[in-house]
Amino acid sequence: MMRRSARVLFGTLCLLVTMVAVADEPALQQIARQMARPDLLRGGFVQEKRMTGFDHALRSSGRFVVARGKGVIWTTLLPFPSEVIISADRIYSREADGSRRIQLDTSGQPGLHSINAVMFALMSGDMQTLARQFQITTSRHGVQWQLQLQPKSAMLARAIVRLKL
Repeated sequence: MMRRSARVLFGTLCLLVTMVAVADEPALQQIARQMARPDLLRGGFVQEKRMTGFDHALRSSGRFVVARGKGVIWTTLLPFPSEVIISADRIYSREADGSRRIQLDTSGQPGLHSINAVMFALMSGDMQTLARQFQITTSRHGVQWQLQLQPKSAMLARAIVRLKL
């Protein structure tokens, strides 16, 4: 069942959402009640990214681990193995063989800190933070649901056009 839930969550853009209720939107509250907020969650993902000038979406897949309040380990297995670790104030990236390590401390860089805060909220299911940054719309078809997030600020919209979960 966890694997099935992960596939639903990571259709268009693979992001983990373990939700808490925000706002007064009944559909969002209903979806939030369906989801658990475990301390540790593991699963698989498939991610598609559409880019201007390309006919087909770039597709990647892998696995993730979310430790509530701590961070996310996002391991891409295909097509190019790599790993990204995201915490509230750091982003760490490395290739599968351990080479090419990149570590970013976001505390001294306001722009990067804002983007990291959004990514951390997306991956850790912090719907209250997301509701401040995005207009959220929901749809349900039986047990399956979808969230669409549109950035509220022009600055964020330059980096993220739309997210579908």
